[in-house]
Amino acid sequence: MGNLKQNEGNGMEITHDIIIKEINEMKERYDKLGELFKNKEKDIHELVPIEGTIEILKEEIKNKGTEKKDIMKKLIREKIIENLNLKETNKNLEKIKNHTKYPYIVSNYPELVKYYGKTIYIFFVDEFPYKKEYIEDVFKKLREPNDRKRKFSLCRINETKNWDDVESKKNICLYVGSSEDILQRLREHLFLLECYPDTYAMHLATWFKKDISIHIKIWGFNDFLSGKEDLDYLQDIEDLLWNHYKPLFGRQGKK
Repeated sequence: MGNLKQNEGNGMEITHDIIIKEINEMKERYDKLGELFKNKEKDIHELVPIEGTIEILKEEIKNKGTEKKDIMKKLIREKIIENLNLKETNKNLEKIKNHTKYPYIVSNYPELVKYYGKTIYIFFVDEFPYKKEYIEDVFKKLREPNDRKRKFSLCRINETKNWDDVESKKNICLYVGSSEDILQRLREHLFLLECYPDTYAMHLATWFKKDISIHIKIWGFNDFLSGKEDLDYLQDIEDLLWNHYKPLFGRQGKK
């Protein structure tokens, strides 16, 4: 690398003092996060898990016609406004409208509305019958335009030791993420309900076996991260869990 320290006076340098300063600031930040967990862990809400094969989840999440649709839309709209304490501005109404298009995802999983907002989610499966080389080949093909000029923005395949025995292990962690719009994020990862292929996600319906159950655990963090100084900890928590579970897919850090 040569001399790391740049010429004096240009303002750009790499020194021991700079690195130690940043390490100490990181330590102080994580110490505060540890104290937050000590005092407020009870305020993290674990939602009822979402489980099923791709085909089952399609049936549970899709819009099943117009029966009671208007009633469902009204109910969802009122619940979201109540839980988020939103004022009915055009921007917020548009946000609500995005979820009332598919009322049955909320009908089957009402906690997604109750704890709508800051969430951490983990996708895992009981079995993963693919080798890393096979997935790399499949992802490469999906990332290229097909006959309909459609290509997918698939998430990264991670370099993790979990690939070494992935075919024999149970509870394989696929993805660790955080979101403030969990309803939309679920649709993107599962690639259901006409989602955009260029969204960074797993798009599971395009390649994962249709007869293997997918498990999705979700935790609501609105109450836990209610203080002004706590609001930006969601990414830190995601990163720590990512480091712990070492998922097969998805990069660590802010997207």
